[in-house]
Amino acid sequence: MIPDSQKLLRCELESLKSQLQAQTKAFEFLNHSVTMLEKESCLQQIKIQQLEEVLSPTGRQGEKERHKRGMEQGQQELYGALAQGLQGLEKTLRDTEEVQRARTTRCLQLLAQEIRDSKKFLWEELELVREEVTFIYQKLQAQEDEISENLVNIQKMQKTQVKCRKILTKMKQQGHETTAWPETEEIPQGASGSVSLTPNPHLNLFPQSAVHMLQNSIDGLTMCSGARPKASSLRGHKGHRCLSPPLASWDSDSDSDQDLSQPPFSKSCRSFPPGADPPQSPPPPISLLTCP
Repeated sequence: MIPDSQKLLRCELESLKSQLQAQTKAFEFLNHSVTMLEKESCLQQIKIQQLEEVLSPTGRQGEKERHKRGMEQGQQELYGALAQGLQGLEKTLRDTEEVQRARTTRCLQLLAQEIRDSKKFLWEELELVREEVTFIYQKLQAQEDEISENLVNIQKMQKTQVKCRKILTKMKQQGHETTAWPETEEIPQGASGSVSLTPNPHLNLFPQSAVHMLQNSIDGLTMCSGARPKASSLRGHKGHRCLSPPLASWDSDSDSDQDLSQPPFSKSCRSFPPGADPPQSPPPPISLLTCP
């Protein structure tokens, strides 16, 4: 938008131009009037000469001299009036030029001051924008680091879940084998390391109870964790998308039919080591897994 000072200056310039145009037209009108007067004087002089030729020679000569003096006096008065008018116009033009020059100088000073103020304001805004961009970039970097750390933790939890699944499957198989042995028959030598043992109710109950408790712990962890988080993307400071790396694939031996929508297990999952036999004594209580 144009400031009010510039609008006033433009209005004053327009008024000065209109005044100059009016004065120029007046000067042209005066010149035209002088030209017409000269033509009229020439015509009158011709008429006077014709009349003098008609009149007597003596009267004609006297009238001619008087007319000549009158014409000279009229021309002098006309030239004096024209000179005064021209002087007045020149003075008016000089005054107008001085006023216009002073106003133009003042307007230029005001414009220069406004330009300096605008530059200062723009520099301040630029500094603020730079600070905001730096803050946003640092925040995005922190979020990217956090996402990378979360992805690493998710991969570790997936590996732990795979191990827990393997142990759970193995324990289920051992539980089925234990329950399948008849009470009157002897346990095979390779199963528990003994040649012949009396069937113990704790041996029959422990694998199933441990399996059920471990299954309940895994289900509780699944319900607490919710759905598996999707890989998020983050836009960097140059407009590129920082895509998260793909999650680790499941093992294909015992978890090929595993539901991928289940969340990974935590690292605090308690399980029996692979290949270990169930204890002979009654099993201690197994604590449930806590939600992360």
